Amino acid sequence: MSVTLGQTFYLYVGGVGTSVTTGVKGAGGYNGGGSGGYYAGGGGGATDLRTSPLLLSSRILVAGAGGGL
Repeated sequence: MSVTLGQTFYLYVGGVGTSVTTGVKGAGGYNGGGSGGYYAGGGGGATDLRTSPLLLSSRILVAGAGGGL
């Protein structure tokens, strides 16, 4: 990959999924985390590095996130 002096990169850090203790579904974390089932926490969102802030297709590095409980 070629990098140009002054080129801007955008780092999006995935968020943690929501844990639950009642009969609801846990929400997934920021940047693609999946929701959990009833009484189950949501999964964390992925972290990625992009060359454009708005285009998912500009991702050049993606780190997968953990599953929910």
